[in-house]
Amino acid sequence: MSPRTRKVIELAIDEADRMKQQTVSAGHLLIGLVREGEGIASGIIQSLKVDLEAVRQKVIEEMRKGS
Repeated sequence: MSPRTRKVIELAIDEADRMKQQTVSAGHLLIGLVREGEGIASGIIQSLKVDLEAVRQKVIEEMRKGS
């Protein structure tokens, strides 16, 4: 596992903890990718002229609706 992958997973776990959820979902992983901010996935999102913080906030909002 690469150091960047490990960091994204750590950030996803942190997000799940913040949301008081016991499992890490795809949404948490997406937030981890966005928070890490330097990988290919973040680059693709930014190339589409989408703000990473806006993505993070929208994913959190949608995850809270679903719980």
